[in-house]
Amino acid sequence: MFFRQKGYNLFKPAVVNVQNNYLDEQCIIVDENDKPLRSGSKRYCHSVETLSLHRAFSIFLFTKNRELILQRRAAQKITFPLVWTNACCSHPLWNENEMSTDENNVGIRRAAKRKLSHELGIHAVDIGRMKVRNFVLVYNVSKIFDNSVSNVFKFG
Repeated sequence: MFFRQKGYNLFKPAVVNVQNNYLDEQCIIVDENDKPLRSGSKRYCHSVETLSLHRAFSIFLFTKNRELILQRRAAQKITFPLVWTNACCSHPLWNENEMSTDENNVGIRRAAKRKLSHELGIHAVDIGRMKVRNFVLVYNVSKIFDNSVSNVFKFG
């Protein structure tokens, strides 16, 4: 059996299951000062009904000529399918390795490195050289909502 999403493509149940499993990963729900409060699944954090402020990050990659690299999200993504976006967006997870909030933001840097490897196959990343800024991001698209303290990484 296959699934149709917004009339774009047909997906095997295994693909849909993998995407659903990612929504069960535990994000870091924070207060307005970015202090961790508790864990919450990606599904919970991105629900219009819950409006949970949580940590996230966006990675911007540039060529040697300072051109921004964009990518189009896969059609089978549950959150924001087929949207053109920066290189990679995700969340640090509720675990000791990625929750660290020292002055160097090492936890969020580790999360960014994990997702660069997973999403783009970029493994050799010096997290100490990442340029990091943060901001609060709120947007609502259909039934998917994002209310996050986002850390922005710039490479290149």
